[in-house]
Amino acid sequence: MKTYELNLLIKGNLNRYIRQLALSTDSKFLCTANVISPDRNILKIWDLNNSSERELIENKLSELGRVNALAFSYDGSVVATDENNRLSSSVPIKLIDIKSGGIRGEELSWHTSNVKCIESSRFDNIFASGDGQGFVKIWNWKSLKRIGSLPSHSSTVNAIAFSPHQKILVSGGEDGKIK
Repeated sequence: MKTYELNLLIKGNLNRYIRQLALSTDSKFLCTANVISPDRNILKIWDLNNSSERELIENKLSELGRVNALAFSYDGSVVATDENNRLSSSVPIKLIDIKSGGIRGEELSWHTSNVKCIESSRFDNIFASGDGQGFVKIWNWKSLKRIGSLPSHSSTVNAIAFSPHQKILVSGGEDGKIK
C-alpha cells in the first residue's frame, strides 16, 4: 500500500471548525466555510502556493447563513455556495467571484428546499446541486441558467458526482439509492 505525506499545513484563523471545503480544479486554491456560530459561516480562500488566506465575503457575514455545499467552477474563478438560513419558498445558490469576493450575477433560486450538495463538472461549464426534496438541478456556469431538473430521490439528495469523462451524473440520497 502506498502512503502519502502532507506537504502543506494550512495555518490561520479557522474560527470554530470547518463545515465544508472545495479545491479548485488546478489545485491552486482551497475554499473553506468556517463556522462562526451555528447558523453563520464565513467563506475563506486559501492560496495553496503560499498558504495565505483571505476572507471571500468581507463585510457580508449577515448575508451568509449555514453553508452545506461548496464547489469551484471548472475554471476556478467562481465558488458556488448555498444559503440555507432563509425562510422563503426559494433557497438560493450564490456564485461568488474569488478575486473580488462579490456576487456574480443573480442568485440561482430554483430549489424549494435546502441545498445539500453542489458538484462541478471538471471540464465543462455545468454544475449540479441536490436538495432536501430529492431533486437534482443542473446549471450552466456561463449563462447562470438552470438547464435541467431531475426528480432523483424520494428524500434528501446528500451527494452528487460527475464521472471522469463527464458523461454520467450520479446522486445518492437518504432513500438509500444511487441514481
